[in-house]
Amino acid sequence: MEKNQKILLGIIAFIFAVVIGIGVYLFIERDDKSLSDAAKFKKEYESLNGKTYEGTDIEYLEVKVDKDNLFKYASEEEALKLLKNDTALIYFGFAPCPYCRSMINILNDVAKENEIKNIYYVDILNSRDTYEVINGQAVKISSGTENYYKILDILKKYLTDYEISDKDGKSYPTGVKRLYAPTVVAVKDGQIVGFHEVTVDTAVKGKHLTKEEASQLKDIYQTMIDEMNSDMCTSKGC
Repeated sequence: MEKNQKILLGIIAFIFAVVIGIGVYLFIERDDKSLSDAAKFKKEYESLNGKTYEGTDIEYLEVKVDKDNLFKYASEEEALKLLKNDTALIYFGFAPCPYCRSMINILNDVAKENEIKNIYYVDILNSRDTYEVINGQAVKISSGTENYYKILDILKKYLTDYEISDKDGKSYPTGVKRLYAPTVVAVKDGQIVGFHEVTVDTAVKGKHLTKEEASQLKDIYQTMIDEMNSDMCTSKGC
């Protein structure tokens, strides 16, 4: 009898632990989903602080993101609609990208100074096609998403030819265009009025921009926003 009671108590304790575990999981999941876009963006980028790139001892560039940042998550489909029809500031990038980590605060600051409501953030980490050098030529290993190719088509006149390098640093053309990270696009009434990729020519990968470099990049973003806010007519009308 005593043995059966112990078994019963063990089963009850197990069920209780499972219920508690599920409750904690659902609470965390709900809490994560309830985060504002600003909080989610801050969490996404700051979560890499102190960590290293996989398989290396190179640390991610440490960033501190404004809790009231302007970044709003947008899907590739939503980005296409913005590019075709709206007035918007769009940032294409992803959290592990070293150049992205060095520019997000600069873009956020200049957007705030100009009272921009949102910076639309499109994560392209897993959107693009991938290539490898095989037998002396660039070979596509995987394809990008359908909407990624549609975005490329809209931006193709601004994009550069994509080349990859082998372990010896020799470059090989892929024959395609590439949406690099970071890329910032300013759109006015469905017309692209500003486009800038990466940061500045003197930037060092994995390092914060110098004051001079940050000022230079800020001026670039300011010019783009000025064009976006301009009262000049576009091909769609006035």
